[in-house]
Amino acid sequence: MRPVRRWGQEIEIARDSAERSAGELEAKQRELEGLNQRLFRQARVDPLTGLATRLSFNEDAPALLLSDIAPHQYCAVMCDVDFFKQFNDSRGHLAGDQALQLVAEAIRTSLAEGDKAYRLGGEEFLVVMKAATVGAAAARADRMRLAIAELGVTHPESPFGTVTVSMGVAALERGAGMSIERWIRQADEALYAAKSGGRNRVTTAPAASAGQGTFTALRA
Repeated sequence: MRPVRRWGQEIEIARDSAERSAGELEAKQRELEGLNQRLFRQARVDPLTGLATRLSFNEDAPALLLSDIAPHQYCAVMCDVDFFKQFNDSRGHLAGDQALQLVAEAIRTSLAEGDKAYRLGGEEFLVVMKAATVGAAAARADRMRLAIAELGVTHPESPFGTVTVSMGVAALERGAGMSIERWIRQADEALYAAKSGGRNRVTTAPAASAGQGTFTALRA
């Protein structure tokens, strides 16, 4: 009977164990990388609508301020679904989610090259458009508004009878002490003017360099 070479066996066992551990570690690393990728995407892509999230906009915004796209400019279009709380109350949250998905799809299909749409939360959306003028951006926003109205989603609590949106447009002007925060605030103020003026319309903010200007509405 030949003697067992115990030392060699121990080396072989140790090698096998090390290889298994390395393989398990590699599998764990791949699993962790996959999880990180999913978490990264979930934080930046809205799961309900498929649009980018507020976090995604916050990450994109600094580059917008630095980008020189002359003779074009970036315009922010703030969009809010009219009487959405009443829609949820009358038709239920499932119908509300479906309505938001339809609105988001109408926005998405209206985007041009260089545009990006975000869902900021609830029924509020933001579209960053590349346009020659703020007036051109407002005209495109109005076509988007019409596309949403033409979806024909019944809204019994709205005076319009269907789901509609109000929009506020503001240009990202260079100079004039402009910041991302001021730009978005201008678009938000234009949105408020659209809602105060009757909803289902697009309102344009005055130029930042003009100081206290007049909000201009495109009538529904």
